[in-house]
Amino acid sequence: MAFSGDMGNCIAVLERYAYMPSVTLGRLTIDDFTCYTLERPWKQNTPFDSCIPEGFYPVIQVDSPKFGDTYEVTVPDRTHILFHAANWVHQLHGCIATGSYVDPKNYTEHGAMISNSRVTHKRLLSTVQEKSFRLHITHYHPTFD
Repeated sequence: MAFSGDMGNCIAVLERYAYMPSVTLGRLTIDDFTCYTLERPWKQNTPFDSCIPEGFYPVIQVDSPKFGDTYEVTVPDRTHILFHAANWVHQLHGCIATGSYVDPKNYTEHGAMISNSRVTHKRLLSTVQEKSFRLHITHYHPTFD
């Protein structure tokens, strides 16, 4: 879906901290809201099978037929990249799931499990009051003093 409107002042940062063969894990921060993210592994931006590349993206609020009120990330050469509830990577097809924590005890053949996804997704929707924002996807940069 193309976007041609004002992106507002809200900027979200998704900082990925683990690129693994079966899953990509990160932390999403928007103002005072922070949660964990679950995505498919990096597979050269292959639609429905890969997480999206690092970079800056416009995000717009949409009403998804399958997931209801949510946000869609506008990514070149990709469609339907949504934020939505999911606990396992096999429930995602290029989208981004949000949760309150990654459960290390539940790492199985399905990869890591993200917990409290539905509740966290509702918190995301209630916290972000804007119809659109910018998403900056980056990777963790440790600092040493």
